[in-house]
Amino acid sequence: MYQRKLPKEHYCTVDYALDIFGGKWEPRLLCILGHNSNVRYGELKRSMENISDAALADALKELQESGIVTRHQYDEMPVRAEYSLTEKG
Repeated sequence: MYQRKLPKEHYCTVDYALDIFGGKWEPRLLCILGHNSNVRYGELKRSMENISDAALADALKELQESGIVTRHQYDEMPVRAEYSLTEKG
């Protein structure tokens, strides 16, 4: 994943919002998660037609690091994980 060499400066709230939601897939993910309370990875993949597994995983990881999405993993085999919006999201 790309790492910035210099810290990102946010001059206003629009800069901050575009930094979080400005990607290609993040707005779609937020719409899907906003309409459904808990969504599994496979359901997200089926809902978003042309996304690769790597792009979906990266977008979910970025939203998790921003505190917008939470991941709940169950102790089952095979592993089951559900994604949902946080209060901030």
